[in-house]
This record gives sequence, structure tokens and C-alpha cells, in this order.
Amino acid sequence: MEDNFNQPEIIGTETAVQPEPPVDTEAVYKEAKHSYSFSLLNIMLYGLIGQLLVGGVFLILKLTGFDENMSKNLEYVFNFVPMYFIAFPLFLLIGKAIKPSPPKQYSMKPGQFVIAVIMCFAFMVAGALIGNFVNLIFGAIFGFKIDSSVLNEGILGEGSLAITIFAVLGAPIIEELIFRKFLIDRVRKYGEGTAILMSGIMFGLFHGNFSQCFFAAMLGMFFAFIYIRTGKIQYTIALHMIINFCGSVISGAILRNIDFEGFLELAEKNDISGLLEMLPQLIPLLIFVTCEYGLAIAGFVLLIVNRKKFRLEPAEVPLEKAKLRKAAWLNVGCILLLIFCLALFVITGLQLSGKME
Repeated sequence: MEDNFNQPEIIGTETAVQPEPPVDTEAVYKEAKHSYSFSLLNIMLYGLIGQLLVGGVFLILKLTGFDENMSKNLEYVFNFVPMYFIAFPLFLLIGKAIKPSPPKQYSMKPGQFVIAVIMCFAFMVAGALIGNFVNLIFGAIFGFKIDSSVLNEGILGEGSLAITIFAVLGAPIIEELIFRKFLIDRVRKYGEGTAILMSGIMFGLFHGNFSQCFFAAMLGMFFAFIYIRTGKIQYTIALHMIINFCGSVISGAILRNIDFEGFLELAEKNDISGLLEMLPQLIPLLIFVTCEYGLAIAGFVLLIVNRKKFRLEPAEVPLEKAKLRKAAWLNVGCILLLIFCLALFVITGLQLSGKME
């Protein structure tokens, strides 16, 4: 989508081309490795400190007996506040150690933004289908069922107000600042492709479950490309908010007005007559799903039509591909972040399978 943005034309000049000075490859490699390692380690520390703070808060609440009559909305507040208002400021403070190199800023036209929104649905639906398939495979291999509907309890239960506020307003801002603004600003100059992959993959893994991992990773790479091409994080924050609004507020409002557990039970039993009796209740859900998949199909078409516009610019600080891959993926920060994400997957998997309360 690069040439859709209002980037100024490059006008040729008659000045003589000066030869580029020789590049100290080893020095660039070490610099790139340090930038990737430090940035990813900072993200891992954000997640770890946040989880420890949340755990500490709930331990105190349990010891004081305050948790016994606590509302779900307040419970979600205690889940998010330590992450966003303590761990995140610490993350920003630590991140100052690496000087950012943000991309140049350009504007998107309203029509281009609408096209980007439609494309998001293609990534979201495709990723969700892949995630559900992987859940089935893991369930078959390890002999237990992954109940991904547990992830929807927040938007379906009494804590829907808090979860909606944090999911639609808080999460898009914090996550885009971390995985796009912070990370990309510090590693983009070594190669846009690697920066985009890293941003998306780590964003997906950070969700800690297969149900959300794949569509988050695909959307994360798309958001990273848009940020690199525009240099304006507000565009990806807005896209992120729209997607979360559709996935939590709209879907939650629809699902709260139907017997969702009863629907799942009937669907699992292939009880056609029971499903037909529920049809009037399911009409809003069917309309929502139809719109969602319709937008996804339109998004796929737009992606195919615009595929040639997804071009990457040469690296500002060139490095051999093999060395760049090694610098980006084989460093302490990346390894520790992957271990942290793996732990999240194990814990969440046990929770979703009912093997851990």
C-alpha cells in the first residue's frame, strides 16, 4: 500500500553522486543485535513485571478477604491497572536507553483508511480459523478439549463494562505503543521486513493462546507495515480499536442476549431441531457473522488487488540477510521473550482445558 500514501515525489537533482563510505559490517551487526535484544528484553520485562504485580495485588486481596465480595468489573480493574499504570511507565523508562529512529510521517486518505479496516477483517477471520484448527490438533494430541469460549467470559459476564473499556481503549494504545512504536522505531533501520515480522510474531505470541495468537500476529504485521509506511501510530491505534470494538463490544452485546452455552451444546450435539427453535434468537448473531465474513472476503480481494503495493524500502543501515536474521532472532532478549510467551501458552492452555483453576 506504500504508494497509496501522500508521500512527496522525489525530484532528481544534478548533483554528483558521492560514493558511500565502507560499512563496518561487524559493528552494524553488533549494534543491530543489541537493539533487538534490548527491545525484546524490555517487552519481556513489561510482561513479567505486570504479571507479578497483578499476582501480588490479588494475593493481598485474598489475604485481606477483600476478594470475596468483589465485583467482576473491579476484578478486571485490578487485572489491568498494574499492567498499564505501573509496568508500562517502567517499560517506557527502561526503553529510553535505546535511541529511536522513527519512520518519516505521511498521511492516509480517508478512503485508504477504510480499505485498511476491511483488510483487517481478512486477517482476523483467517487467523481465527487457523487458531481454532490448531486448538483442535493440540486437543487431539494431548487428549483434552481446549475451551476457547472461556476467553469470552469477560465480555459476556457482569465484568463486561470494565473489559470493554480496557479492551477498546486501553489495550490498543498500550499494545501499539509497545509492539509498533517502541519496537519498530528501534529496529526498522536494519531492515523493514524483519522488523515487521518481529512486531507481528511477538505480538501474537504475547497473547498466550492459540485462539488469538494467529490473527493477532497477522494483524500485528499489517499494523507494522502501516506504521512503517506512515510513521503515525494513531492510524494503527485506530484500526486496533475498531477491531477490538467489533470483537468485544458488538459481539458481546449480541452474545449476551442469547443462550450462548445452550447454543454451543446444541451445536456440539448437531441438534438441528434445537438450533432451529433458537433461530429467532440467533438472527442478530447470524447477521453479525455474515457481515464479518463478507468483510473478510472483501478484504482478501483488496489484498490481492493491492498486493504489488506492499513493497519494502531498502534498509537504512544495510546488513547481510543471514547476519540480520541472527541479530534479530538469536539474542538474549528474543530467547527470554519466547520463553515467557511459552509459559503463557502453557498456563493458558491448562486453564482453557480445565486442568488448572
